[in-house]
Amino acid sequence: MAEIARFSQTELMSSFGSRLREARKEVRASQQEVATVAGVTRQTVAGWELSSVAPDSLSETKKRAIADMLKVNYEWLSANVGPMRQGAVTVIAPAQTPVDDSRLKDEIRAIARDLRKIQRRLEDLGEQ
Repeated sequence: MAEIARFSQTELMSSFGSRLREARKEVRASQQEVATVAGVTRQTVAGWELSSVAPDSLSETKKRAIADMLKVNYEWLSANVGPMRQGAVTVIAPAQTPVDDSRLKDEIRAIARDLRKIQRRLEDLGEQ
């Protein structure tokens, strides 16, 4: 039989609060702005972010309004499911390719030669 994951109320609050704070900070919204959208006090929003107050009484509609205001996915904000932002793309950095030191050194020498030629031409023009 599959084991069901159980989370304490504190773990759930902390997750919601930390995600709320992260999203709010990214869009530079104040706790008061979030409170206005949610129909609660600024202190309540602070409590959510500090994980001292559970957002139990907050309706789905209000949570969606907060998510819209913060430009994040509702599922991410409310349950940490999916990407933070709609259409987010995970970028995987290409593997480091070894650099051929001798080829790189040759290219640097060629650039240095070209720069010396340019410098001489500029000096010649300045003397005229």
